[in-house]
Amino acid sequence: MVIQCPEIGEITVKRSLGVRCVDVFTAIYDAYHVHLRRDELPRNMGRHVEAFEKRREDDRRSTEAERKEGMRRVDLLRGKQIFDGLSRCGKDWKLEFYAYDF
Repeated sequence: MVIQCPEIGEITVKRSLGVRCVDVFTAIYDAYHVHLRRDELPRNMGRHVEAFEKRREDDRRSTEAERKEGMRRVDLLRGKQIFDGLSRCGKDWKLEFYAYDF
């Protein structure tokens, strides 16, 4: 199963006995939890991404050690962290998120 993901490209989910929901959610989490490399940071988003990183850290009540680790791919979503489903995109799937304001 190939999932087209906002900001990071695609994720391939495989399991010999068939893909389960937990496999999909784990693959999505693992892909977005990765620390951001310098070459992944879009030039025009620097400060905006940092603001969403801070918001994510505040939402999670991150420890100081976690804060020092820096931005993650999920910060590229600019606050869109609520899973809104998967939709067909040709032979692949498209991951949908939406932003929340609490």
